[in-house]
Amino acid sequence: MNRSLPVFAFVGHPNEGKTSVIATLTENDSAKVSPTPGETKINRRYSLCIDDQTFLTFIDTPGFQHPRRLLDWFRRQDPESTELAKRFREVHRNEPALRHDLELLAPLAQGCGAVFVVDGSRPANSVDKMEMEILRLCGNPRMALINPKHANDSFLAQWKHLCSQSFNLVRLFNAHQATYLERLALLESLKAINQDWEPYLVEALQAFRADWDARIRQTAGVVCELLEKALTHVETRRITRPEHEKSARTKLTQDYRAALKKIEKNGHKKIRRLFRHRVFNVELPPQSLLQDQLFTSRTWRVLGLSKNQTIGASALLGATVGAKLDLMTAGLSFGIFTLGGGLATATAAWMKGEALARTRLKRLSLGGVELSIGPHTDVRLPFVLLDRSLLCFRHFSRQAHVCGDPTIPATRSLSPEQLGLTAQWSRQRLKRCAPFLKALRSGTPWDRREPAERQFKELLEQVLNQLAEEKVPDEL
Repeated sequence: MNRSLPVFAFVGHPNEGKTSVIATLTENDSAKVSPTPGETKINRRYSLCIDDQTFLTFIDTPGFQHPRRLLDWFRRQDPESTELAKRFREVHRNEPALRHDLELLAPLAQGCGAVFVVDGSRPANSVDKMEMEILRLCGNPRMALINPKHANDSFLAQWKHLCSQSFNLVRLFNAHQATYLERLALLESLKAINQDWEPYLVEALQAFRADWDARIRQTAGVVCELLEKALTHVETRRITRPEHEKSARTKLTQDYRAALKKIEKNGHKKIRRLFRHRVFNVELPPQSLLQDQLFTSRTWRVLGLSKNQTIGASALLGATVGAKLDLMTAGLSFGIFTLGGGLATATAAWMKGEALARTRLKRLSLGGVELSIGPHTDVRLPFVLLDRSLLCFRHFSRQAHVCGDPTIPATRSLSPEQLGLTAQWSRQRLKRCAPFLKALRSGTPWDRREPAERQFKELLEQVLNQLAEEKVPDEL
């Protein structure tokens, strides 16, 4: 063991959430839990790593199996005795029945810090008191962590009172709903249990904050890239024969719709990876708006701007609400391919009659025409995309990093007013979005729109930090 690197053993009764807490702190989604008590049979080490540098090590231990026997032995020893965990392991090393308890005591025998984890949603009992007394007699630097696995806070006061009798430091930490600030506060607390470790904890916290700031900046960059691709995308199809017009028109509309959905999906995948969800498939709650496709009536009804805000944003962006059909027929002999009643109608149905993409016809020198659709002209689209990206960030930035955990609380639905994040923005904040969105709509080259993009990213970083700090149910 590296003595200079702080190591903390998470100990307690089986199935109290030790693995979940460690997975949340280390963002390690390879950690697996089971509803079966005693599933963890050996100590497993997890590191808090940032940029490939390890700052802290956490040990996930088996739960106590024979706390009464351990406590009886500890109490029979000389009150002045030290290193009781080490001595117990030496005396009982050949007893298979105690293998889990011997494994649990191993890091304590080496001087690790002890984090006692209890499920605060159940009442305390005599076994819990035995385990606390064992840790007290071991003499390791220690703290208690109350981790409510279910939505029941009626026992929290009892737990706080009981833990305060054996531990100098007691914290409440819900592994499945912890915000960034709550994770940071827990790491801050570890400084208090051993003064010798404080310099290492300070270094870890500095790296933790810097890493978070970098992820916020990267998320803002991903959202800007998503908006740029979606708001400037054009689909094109060549038509050489009039009888192919109808099928080409339908296919072009489908391709345009699929392209925007793919752009959004790829952006959301990047956000997910930024928050270290790699090993298993993070499931969105069934009622989540992110389960809906981008172009559904519910998405456009609940997300994006209000009607009054849409009018205001249209003025800011120099746009008109709805679609602008830009038809350049160039003397075609195919009866204009019935664009006005064809492609426009199909796209209007897709957008529920409220938002269309710009369509164009161009005559080709070698015969036939080129039909294109895009960019999208509805002023609400960037704000719908923004809302969905912000909901994606809020979900993945606080989603528990635990594979197969059956204890994650049931999610709760929020009202539509609570889900439309950009609809809650002030006019001043919306005005700060305008230069960047207007530059995208007008096709301004990057070097000329860079100041507006930089301002927009700064706004996004502010919004993302606010979302990360909010204590809201993980309903997304």
